[in-house]
Amino acid sequence: MAMLDVSALLERRLSPGYWSLLARVSEAAADAGVRAYLVGGSVRDMLLGSAPAEMDLAIAGGPDDTLDSLAARLGGAVRSASQFGTAMIESSGILFDVVRTRRESYSRPGALPTVEFTSSIEEDLPRRDFTMNAVAVSLDRDSWGALLDPFDGRRDLEAKQVRVLHPRSFVDDPTRILRAARYAARLGFGFEDETARLLTDGLGYLGAVSGDRIRRELERIFAEDRVAAILELAEERGLPRAIHPALTLGGPLAARLGDGAAPSPAALLAALAFHASDAARDGLAQRMRLVSDWAQAVRGVGKVKARFGPLSRAELDASDLYALMADVHDGAAEACALATDDDCIHQRIQRFRRDLRGVRPILDGRDVMALGVPAGSPVGEMLHALLNARLDGLVSSGEDEKRFVRQRLGAASSTPPSHTRHSTATIAADSKYPPIGGHP
Repeated sequence: MAMLDVSALLERRLSPGYWSLLARVSEAAADAGVRAYLVGGSVRDMLLGSAPAEMDLAIAGGPDDTLDSLAARLGGAVRSASQFGTAMIESSGILFDVVRTRRESYSRPGALPTVEFTSSIEEDLPRRDFTMNAVAVSLDRDSWGALLDPFDGRRDLEAKQVRVLHPRSFVDDPTRILRAARYAARLGFGFEDETARLLTDGLGYLGAVSGDRIRRELERIFAEDRVAAILELAEERGLPRAIHPALTLGGPLAARLGDGAAPSPAALLAALAFHASDAARDGLAQRMRLVSDWAQAVRGVGKVKARFGPLSRAELDASDLYALMADVHDGAAEACALATDDDCIHQRIQRFRRDLRGVRPILDGRDVMALGVPAGSPVGEMLHALLNARLDGLVSSGEDEKRFVRQRLGAASSTPPSHTRHSTATIAADSKYPPIGGHP
């Protein structure tokens, strides 16, 4: 059967830089005695009428060092590579993904594949996830622009539907479930009927996938422009809870994402776990093998929620808001602002993150000692009082801060011998603006 020639489409859709890259890849592949193809999402996007956002290439044939040899022939370098025959190559300022054509088999559901390299693109395309991605365009000199579409991916693109290649697709690699939701919502597609059934049946296999792989798929979802639509589709299909019982898309979170909120990935995951218990969030962190910001954001949600009472007080000075939130991880604060249904708490957390978190006095410890504050704990007390004064708008310049220090010192020197047993440190805990340097 004659193949469709899409060379004119290539020329229309590709930027000059990408067009030049493909021409050079074609020459380098011919010199190396291998075949080169544009594959996957790059072809899909062109068939949909869009310029590809990135280049995905496949190389058929050649020895184990084929990708290194190709990079050298392009005057570029391999920036990263894996044992699965994939690499990221940079040439003339363009970074692109290249794979060696291969067959894959799976020892159990959710396992990483066993790879067997092949010299045939026809043997490579069946390992891919969906019909719309199992497409390739030849870059060979004698067949430049020929479209390979063995699973009628163009038909499914025209029908606006996501279709898997075979019944075990979601069993072999359950992360394809997350990719199915991502593609469907991004493109405004539905699921082909049998694919929808297989997706539902395959949800239980997500538990067999490592936390690292699940987290990487979630990062891709969180980076999408239409993340709200993707998460709504995922919630409708039961994906979050299939990943972990702590995850759910609440109404306020969905609404704020739909209104254009663009949280950090760590905060978004923590927001999805907002309604869970502390123990469930800790279980999520362990399941996903979270580290650094992700772990602190997820585990810190409970700390913020425990302070919702004082955060919702009718009157709350900026310094009091700062005291409530200063020790909270920003990802946890952002998550709670996203997911809470209390608009007052939402506004106050956002005010802290936007306006207060970075506030600091102009004067430092040496400055206040030069003004007469005794060394030791009084310095810390004065700096704390200065911070509160700046937060509450009592000072706005360095001169204001100096006057503030002198006033506190003056108040301390005029305080009569103690009528209380409190130490200066205890007084600091009782008032935001105590006299500094007095004596018990």
